[in-house]
Amino acid sequence: MLKRRAFDHRAKEHVMEKPPFIELSFAPARVEVMPSGDGGIVLSSPMPLAPPPSSVGVMLGPLGLGGT
Repeated sequence: MLKRRAFDHRAKEHVMEKPPFIELSFAPARVEVMPSGDGGIVLSSPMPLAPPPSSVGVMLGPLGLGGT
């Protein structure tokens, strides 16, 4: 039979801390707007996409979750 342990919600050792802040680098917020023939608009980015990774393992490698 399992023993239940008392939990004190005021105890400092049970207080969760926030994770460290990680700086993210995003592309600049630029959008090209082109009118379409049916009255709508087409939004696109002037920044070219980076080439995709060759495999999921390559993509997860920097996180320590996959191959190199």
